[in-house]
Amino acid sequence: MDYKKLHKHILQEHDLFLFEDEIKEIVGVVLDMDDQKLFNHMYDKHDLLLLESQKREIVDIVLEMHNEKPEKCTEAIKQPSNNDLMKTIAQQLGITDFPFEIRDREERLIYEEFDNGNWIKWQYDKEGNEVHSINSDGYEVHRRYDENGFETYYKDSQGIESESKYDENGNMTYWKSNGNVFTINRNKTHTE
Repeated sequence: MDYKKLHKHILQEHDLFLFEDEIKEIVGVVLDMDDQKLFNHMYDKHDLLLLESQKREIVDIVLEMHNEKPEKCTEAIKQPSNNDLMKTIAQQLGITDFPFEIRDREERLIYEEFDNGNWIKWQYDKEGNEVHSINSDGYEVHRRYDENGFETYYKDSQGIESESKYDENGNMTYWKSNGNVFTINRNKTHTE
Protein backbone atom coordinates (compact mmCIF):
# COMPACT_ATOMS: atom_id res chain seq x y z
CA MET A 1 0.00 0.00 0.00
CA ASP A 2 1.17 3.52 -0.74
CA TYR A 3 0.39 5.86 2.16
CA LYS A 4 2.29 8.87 0.78
CA LYS A 5 -0.81 10.91 -0.15
CA LEU A 6 -2.36 10.61 3.32
CA HIS A 7 1.02 11.21 4.97
CA LYS A 8 1.56 14.35 2.87
CA HIS A 9 -1.98 15.62 3.55
CA ILE A 10 -1.67 15.23 7.32
CA LEU A 11 1.76 16.87 7.31
CA GLN A 12 0.73 19.83 5.11
CA GLU A 13 -2.79 20.42 6.39
CA HIS A 14 -2.38 19.55 10.07
CA ASP A 15 1.35 20.13 10.64
CA LEU A 16 1.60 16.61 12.04
CA PHE A 17 4.40 14.26 11.08
CA LEU A 18 3.47 10.59 11.45
CA PHE A 19 5.30 7.33 10.89
CA GLU A 20 3.91 4.74 8.48
CA ASP A 21 2.55 2.58 11.30
CA GLU A 22 0.66 5.61 12.65
CA ILE A 23 -0.76 6.30 9.17
CA LYS A 24 -1.84 2.64 8.92
CA GLU A 25 -3.57 2.97 12.29
CA ILE A 26 -5.53 5.99 11.03
CA VAL A 27 -6.50 4.09 7.88
CA GLY A 28 -7.76 1.24 10.05
CA VAL A 29 -9.86 3.65 12.12
CA VAL A 30 -11.32 5.20 8.94
CA LEU A 31 -12.24 1.80 7.60
CA ASP A 32 -14.18 1.01 10.77
CA MET A 33 -16.63 3.58 9.33
CA ASP A 34 -17.18 5.17 12.74
CA ASP A 35 -16.78 8.97 12.54
CA GLN A 36 -16.64 9.45 16.30
CA LYS A 37 -13.87 6.86 16.57
CA LEU A 38 -11.79 8.82 14.03
CA PHE A 39 -12.36 12.11 15.90
CA ASN A 40 -11.39 10.45 19.20
CA HIS A 41 -8.34 8.70 17.72
CA MET A 42 -6.93 11.88 16.19
CA TYR A 43 -7.45 13.80 19.42
CA ASP A 44 -6.29 11.10 21.87
CA LYS A 45 -3.31 9.80 19.89
CA HIS A 46 -2.17 12.91 18.00
CA ASP A 47 -3.59 15.84 20.00
CA LEU A 48 -5.41 16.98 16.84
CA LEU A 49 -8.99 18.21 17.04
CA LEU A 50 -10.58 17.69 13.61
CA LEU A 51 -13.37 19.72 12.08
CA GLU A 52 -16.01 17.75 10.19
CA SER A 53 -14.56 18.96 6.86
CA GLN A 54 -11.05 17.85 7.88
CA LYS A 55 -12.34 14.43 8.88
CA ARG A 56 -14.09 14.12 5.52
CA GLU A 57 -10.83 14.95 3.68
CA ILE A 58 -8.99 12.15 5.51
CA VAL A 59 -11.80 9.66 4.82
CA ASP A 60 -11.88 10.64 1.14
CA ILE A 61 -8.12 10.17 0.76
CA VAL A 62 -8.27 6.73 2.39
CA LEU A 63 -11.16 5.59 0.19
CA GLU A 64 -9.42 6.96 -2.91
CA MET A 65 -6.22 5.12 -1.94
CA HIS A 66 -8.13 1.87 -2.05
CA ASN A 67 -10.52 2.55 -4.88
CA GLU A 68 -13.42 2.45 -2.43
CA LYS A 69 -12.56 -1.15 -1.50
CA PRO A 70 -12.03 -0.98 2.26
CA GLU A 71 -11.55 -4.74 2.57
CA LYS A 72 -8.39 -4.51 0.42
CA CYS A 73 -6.98 -1.85 2.72
CA THR A 74 -7.96 -3.72 5.89
CA GLU A 75 -6.12 -6.81 4.68
CA ALA A 76 -2.94 -4.81 4.04
CA ILE A 77 -3.10 -3.22 7.48
CA LYS A 78 -3.52 -6.54 9.26
CA GLN A 79 -0.52 -8.09 7.51
CA PRO A 80 2.28 -5.53 7.38
CA SER A 81 5.62 -6.68 6.05
CA ASN A 82 8.40 -6.91 8.63
CA ASN A 83 10.68 -5.16 6.14
CA ASP A 84 8.28 -2.17 5.99
CA LEU A 85 8.08 -1.93 9.78
CA MET A 86 11.87 -1.85 10.13
CA LYS A 87 12.55 0.90 7.57
CA THR A 88 13.29 4.43 8.68
CA ILE A 89 11.76 7.43 6.92
CA ALA A 90 14.95 8.06 4.94
CA GLN A 91 15.09 4.40 3.90
CA GLN A 92 11.44 4.50 2.79
CA LEU A 93 12.12 7.63 0.72
CA GLY A 94 15.50 6.49 -0.62
CA ILE A 95 17.40 9.40 1.02
CA THR A 96 21.20 9.07 1.07
CA ASP A 97 22.26 12.58 2.14
CA PHE A 98 22.50 12.85 5.95
CA PRO A 99 21.60 14.19 8.37
CA PHE A 100 18.08 14.09 6.92
CA GLU A 101 15.71 16.67 8.43
CA ILE A 102 12.00 17.41 8.23
CA ARG A 103 10.69 20.76 9.44
CA ASP A 104 7.14 22.00 9.99
CA ARG A 105 5.62 25.22 8.60
CA GLU A 106 7.20 27.20 11.42
CA GLU A 107 10.63 25.78 10.45
CA ARG A 108 10.81 23.78 13.69
CA LEU A 109 12.71 20.51 13.42
CA ILE A 110 10.19 17.65 13.72
CA TYR A 111 12.33 14.74 12.50
CA GLU A 112 16.05 14.13 12.09
CA GLU A 113 17.74 10.97 10.91
CA PHE A 114 21.42 10.07 10.73
CA ASP A 115 23.41 7.84 8.38
CA ASN A 116 23.50 5.05 11.00
CA GLY A 117 19.67 4.82 10.94
CA ASN A 118 19.16 6.52 14.31
CA TRP A 119 16.41 9.15 14.38
CA ILE A 120 14.67 11.65 16.65
CA LYS A 121 11.08 12.92 16.32
CA TRP A 122 9.72 16.08 18.02
CA GLN A 123 6.24 17.55 18.58
CA TYR A 124 5.42 21.10 19.66
CA ASP A 125 2.44 22.88 21.18
CA LYS A 126 0.73 25.92 19.58
CA GLU A 127 3.24 28.25 21.23
CA GLY A 128 6.23 26.38 19.80
CA ASN A 129 7.31 24.62 22.99
CA GLU A 130 8.63 21.09 22.62
CA VAL A 131 6.03 18.82 24.25
CA HIS A 132 7.15 15.38 23.11
CA SER A 133 10.25 13.75 21.70
CA ILE A 134 11.16 10.16 20.98
CA ASN A 135 14.21 8.55 19.42
CA SER A 136 15.02 5.29 17.66
CA ASP A 137 16.22 3.73 20.91
CA GLY A 138 12.80 4.30 22.49
CA TYR A 139 13.90 7.14 24.77
CA GLU A 140 10.88 9.41 25.16
CA VAL A 141 10.28 12.78 26.86
CA HIS A 142 6.98 14.54 27.65
CA ARG A 143 6.84 18.21 28.70
CA ARG A 144 4.15 20.75 29.65
CA TYR A 145 4.44 24.52 29.99
CA ASP A 146 2.59 27.35 31.71
CA GLU A 147 1.05 30.34 29.91
CA ASN A 148 4.43 32.14 30.03
CA GLY A 149 6.30 29.29 28.34
CA PHE A 150 8.05 27.96 31.45
CA GLU A 151 8.39 24.19 31.67
CA THR A 152 6.11 22.97 34.48
CA TYR A 153 6.26 19.22 33.91
CA TYR A 154 8.88 16.80 32.61
CA LYS A 155 8.76 13.02 32.36
CA ASP A 156 11.05 10.70 30.46
CA SER A 157 11.04 7.00 29.71
CA GLN A 158 13.83 6.35 32.22
CA GLY A 159 11.58 7.34 35.12
CA ILE A 160 12.75 10.92 35.68
CA GLU A 161 9.76 13.10 36.51
CA SER A 162 9.66 16.69 37.71
CA GLU A 163 7.21 19.51 38.29
CA SER A 164 7.94 23.19 38.75
CA LYS A 165 6.11 26.46 39.41
CA TYR A 166 7.09 30.06 38.74
CA ASP A 167 6.11 33.45 40.14
CA GLU A 168 4.88 36.41 38.06
CA ASN A 169 8.51 37.46 37.39
CA GLY A 170 9.49 34.07 35.99
CA ASN A 171 11.44 32.95 39.05
CA MET A 172 11.11 29.29 39.98
CA THR A 173 9.28 28.97 43.31
CA TYR A 174 8.71 25.21 43.49
CA TRP A 175 10.46 22.17 42.11
CA LYS A 176 9.62 18.53 42.69
CA SER A 177 11.69 15.75 41.22
CA ASN A 178 11.17 12.05 41.88
CA GLY A 179 9.72 12.69 45.33
CA ASN A 180 12.13 15.45 46.42
CA VAL A 181 10.40 18.81 46.91
CA PHE A 182 12.11 22.20 46.94
CA THR A 183 10.30 25.45 47.68
CA ILE A 184 12.26 28.51 46.68
CA ASN A 185 11.99 32.14 47.77
CA ARG A 186 14.43 35.02 47.35
CA ASN A 187 15.96 34.58 50.79
CA LYS A 188 16.34 30.81 51.15
CA THR A 189 15.56 27.39 49.72
CA HIS A 190 13.57 24.83 51.69
CA THR A 191 13.84 21.09 51.06
CA GLU A 192 11.11 18.66 52.12
